[in-house]
Amino acid sequence: MQAKPPSPAPGEPAGWRIEPAGESDIDEIAELAASEIPQAWSRRGFADQLTGDAGWSWCAHPMFTGSRSPLLAYCVSRKVLNELEILSLAVVTGARRRGIARSLVDRVLSEASTSGVDVVHLEVRASNHAAQALYRDRSFEVVGVRPRYYSNGEDALLMRCGIADS
Repeated sequence: MQAKPPSPAPGEPAGWRIEPAGESDIDEIAELAASEIPQAWSRRGFADQLTGDAGWSWCAHPMFTGSRSPLLAYCVSRKVLNELEILSLAVVTGARRRGIARSLVDRVLSEASTSGVDVVHLEVRASNHAAQALYRDRSFEVVGVRPRYYSNGEDALLMRCGIADS
C-alpha cells in the first residue's frame, strides 16, 4: 500500500503540495534554477542555504501518490533575527501562471507571521513584471533600486513587505 500524500495547507490548491525544502531537494533546486534563472546560484550556494541554520525554504511538488514527484517550484529564503529575505524563487516554465509562486510566497509570509518576523525583503529584476505584480499583490513595495545589479546591466528593484501589512 502506498502512502497518501499530505493534504494541502488551508488555501493551498489541490494540484500541488508545498513542503519544507531540505538536503534531498538540493540537486533538483539547482537544476531548476540553472534552467530558469540567468546567473543562478551554484549547487553549493543552494546547499549552503538549505543546510544552514538561517535557511527557510519551501518546494512545490505535484499531488502524486507513491514515489517522489518532480519539483515544480521552490522558494529559498533566510531568516536573520526579525527579518526574512527571499533569496531565490523559480517555477518550471510549463507550470507557470497556475498560482504556484503565489502559494510559495503565501506560505513564506504565513510562516513569517508566526515566527517573529517583522519584515520580508527581496530583490527582483526590473524587467520581471509578472513577479513584481505578484509581490505587489502580496503587499510588497519597491523601496529602492540597485543600479546595474545583474551582469547584463539590468537593475534590481528592492522590495519589502511588513508582516503586519500582508
